[in-house]
Amino acid sequence: MLDTIFSALSCPNCYGDFKHNEINKSCGSILCESCCTETPIIRGFPLFTETRLCDSPSTREQLMGWESKLCKPYEEYENFIYKKHRRPLFDSYAAFQPFNESTQSFYPFLDALKQSLNPGDIILDTWCRTAWSGEFLAGYFPEQTILSIWEGNTDLLAYRGFHFWLNADLRSPNLQIIFHHCNHTLPIKNHSISAIHGLESLHRYKQDRFTKECLRIAKKDAPIFFPHVHLTNNEPDPYFDRGEIQLHGKTYHQHFTKRLKDDTRKAFVLSEPQLFKDSKIAPLKDQSETEDYNALIALLPNSWENRNFVYDPVQTELIERSFFILNPLYDVNFLNGTLAISTENLGGTGPRMAMRHPVFHQRMLDSLSYKLSPRELELIFWVKRLYTGKELCEKLCIQIEELESLLKPLLHMQLLTIAPVSSAMARLQNFYSDQIYRLLPFEETCSKLWKEAQRRFSELPLLLSETEDESLSFEECSTLVYSLAIAMRDHGLSKGDRVLLLSSVNEEAFLLFWASMISGLVFVAADPSWGPKRIEEIRSQVKPKLIFVDHEHLNYFSKHDDLVVFDHDEGSSWGTEFSSFIEVDSESFEDVQCDANDLAVILFTSGTTAQAKGVCLSHRSLYRSSFLFSHAYDFNEKDRILALGEFSTMSGLRNSCLLPLHSGCSAIVPSLSTRKSPFAISQCIQEYQCSALSTVPLLIRQFFEQRERMAKNALRSLRFILSTASPLSQQLKEEFEKFFSCPIYDYYGLTETCGFCIGKTPQDRNDHVHSIGHAISCLIQVVDENDSPLESGKVGELRILSERHMLGYLNKVEETQKVLKGSWYYTGDLAKIHEDGSVSLLGRKKEMVKDPQGNCLYPSELESILESHQNISEAVVYFQDKGAGRHETLAFVTNVEEHDPTQLISELKSLVSEHLGPQRVPQHIYLQSSLPRGANGKVQKEHLMKELQA
Repeated sequence: MLDTIFSALSCPNCYGDFKHNEINKSCGSILCESCCTETPIIRGFPLFTETRLCDSPSTREQLMGWESKLCKPYEEYENFIYKKHRRPLFDSYAAFQPFNESTQSFYPFLDALKQSLNPGDIILDTWCRTAWSGEFLAGYFPEQTILSIWEGNTDLLAYRGFHFWLNADLRSPNLQIIFHHCNHTLPIKNHSISAIHGLESLHRYKQDRFTKECLRIAKKDAPIFFPHVHLTNNEPDPYFDRGEIQLHGKTYHQHFTKRLKDDTRKAFVLSEPQLFKDSKIAPLKDQSETEDYNALIALLPNSWENRNFVYDPVQTELIERSFFILNPLYDVNFLNGTLAISTENLGGTGPRMAMRHPVFHQRMLDSLSYKLSPRELELIFWVKRLYTGKELCEKLCIQIEELESLLKPLLHMQLLTIAPVSSAMARLQNFYSDQIYRLLPFEETCSKLWKEAQRRFSELPLLLSETEDESLSFEECSTLVYSLAIAMRDHGLSKGDRVLLLSSVNEEAFLLFWASMISGLVFVAADPSWGPKRIEEIRSQVKPKLIFVDHEHLNYFSKHDDLVVFDHDEGSSWGTEFSSFIEVDSESFEDVQCDANDLAVILFTSGTTAQAKGVCLSHRSLYRSSFLFSHAYDFNEKDRILALGEFSTMSGLRNSCLLPLHSGCSAIVPSLSTRKSPFAISQCIQEYQCSALSTVPLLIRQFFEQRERMAKNALRSLRFILSTASPLSQQLKEEFEKFFSCPIYDYYGLTETCGFCIGKTPQDRNDHVHSIGHAISCLIQVVDENDSPLESGKVGELRILSERHMLGYLNKVEETQKVLKGSWYYTGDLAKIHEDGSVSLLGRKKEMVKDPQGNCLYPSELESILESHQNISEAVVYFQDKGAGRHETLAFVTNVEEHDPTQLISELKSLVSEHLGPQRVPQHIYLQSSLPRGANGKVQKEHLMKELQA
């Protein structure tokens, strides 16, 4: 408890001084020895609502018992918050409070109030229902101490909510929150308060007692503000019942004038809508006879009369340290920069909320014609990610003056509001708007995620191993993970060192990844299908301190290398066996502090035509990607996911190792032989009752081609299949879903973007037919050669802005600068964005060619038409350069069943001619039994051309 606040408290019964019975920082009690009363301090909050008679101070054990009786377990509330997004229940007024005219009518007086106060003065906030008012005051007045009051264990937050969101370690350091009902005598000494902010209080509490108490505790010259007082001067139109005490402005003015007869202050009844509309009052005069039905009533020093009061939020020092809150009543179209009153946010209550606030509604209507610039859209995107003004400048690569210029129109239209609050309050305010719980930005690390998962899901199964035929819970995995972390520490590894994995997916690989994350090590995974030469190339780039390898790849290394070899029936001829390595004497492991921006993982691109590039990914990138993936597909504790990608791929690593830590789902670990057989995979799905399959289109195609040999209910347990790496033909998708009654959701992302940027989800199944879905918590644009955004339907290069981008390519600054420009990642993919916001890919930028007439030709355009033929399962198109601006179109297709080759090729050429015209018919069509693929499932066109030339 803050010392400045304790010294200002007094017993509400006898007005005597309190004695502090401090057990520790967050536990104790406040004693009045005269009245023999004790007020508990539970979790750092004085609970005057729980004051009781006592004959001696409570012990720690008694206070802990008191706490367990009053507050439900922390973990129970935490789980409730984590799951709230599944069944959201919005408090629209809490989400709207920072923008509400009742809140902002007070703002014109902020600077004058700041000038009148001394360091250490106390400001009382009498109605801290959502915590916004107290936090805002604490941020705007950092040299003063804020005492905020809430009524008790009721309403939106109650005891456990305040503790969870705004305990002493999280909230603003100069803010103290106490629980007390303002209908009763305030536990505050006479004339100890330098200013009072009484939002929603004057018409809510017993006016005779409440106003008397405010005047008692306030210093003789203390400004007192009562924002949002219901008046009878007028009624809402259309009418709605406002409730509470309602009096005419003249009645209030007369009442306070009498109360202040011998005082140095005067009473002012001021129009709330007018204060909001103008952000000023010039000069200060009473408006008791206003025609508005809400007012701010202020008791102000005589010297303030006739002064001008203006609010200007664009103050450099304030902006640099403040967050910004996005207004949930607005809907921002990030594709065309238009604004609308949201009909979906806050459970669809936006239009009703706007109508209930006419002056604010008019501000919104006046702003709907505003067209947001690309730069403003970038700013809005970053605002939602909880960055301060200073951090926004870094993200946008601009100076503070340019940020101020960008902010001015957005603040005026109330699309954004300034939030000089703690990061914890900014997070809570965002939670009011979307009901999604997020870690604070500095907490977004894989090590923090691991610890949170152990606390939330300790008894649930984490790994289900087919090879070992065993199930390991989160707690059991934790024991092994910490043993491995200790072993690596004792082996000489420390934060920042790199470990290299060369192995197919197994239980030990999972443990290695998790142990690396909690140890602050950098996890590097190499594709086990690559040859020794490429592995040596990667090793020379990474310089790992320790290598973990399976028995199949042991011969890639020498006996002199520092190796840990995963256990095998035949044993290992050199290196240390994994089971021996993790046999440690010590059981203690000190947590390694990781920063969200620390390097966590290096994955290598396939590098088919050049040296493989190491993609450096931060803790934050991995955390955010897996968090969004978990939410997009609503994973939960009942799910079992079979993710077939190798750990050298982004999807394989994220979907196997990180997704369970967010959701509590189990990861199936199939045997190596199972991974190679579609039939074995389907049997694994049946045996383990998998609810989600993460794979590539090749397996989906294999399932469908062999559907008659598979049981129709083979995939019955699946909620859905998640497909990535390459496009899936619409025809195959529709036929598969019809036959197996299992939806398929495509998603898109590159390793450089941490693998999840665009996707189809269960919420938006009605996207454009040939699209890959909508943007997932990122800003996407299609741009021309000059980097200018193109309108919907136009084809250009897809670029992506998000907080999940790679840190860069390992040791390749120039390569990094080619694709990362500011906060934008240039994908090299050609795409178009449809009117509904969904995205269609048209191929790689380097694959696009122009015909003699100057028309652009895209491989995907031809491929989709060829695949629409009933006898074609897959098609790949290659434009072969013939020089002098000429090219030949080559198509490689796989046919579903035996068919006369000449007739089939003729039908395919006719099909293309019918859709695109004779000039776009491929010169050559080759029938293939299968198409060569890399480990990520993508077709290797270079191999096709080599085979053709051979």
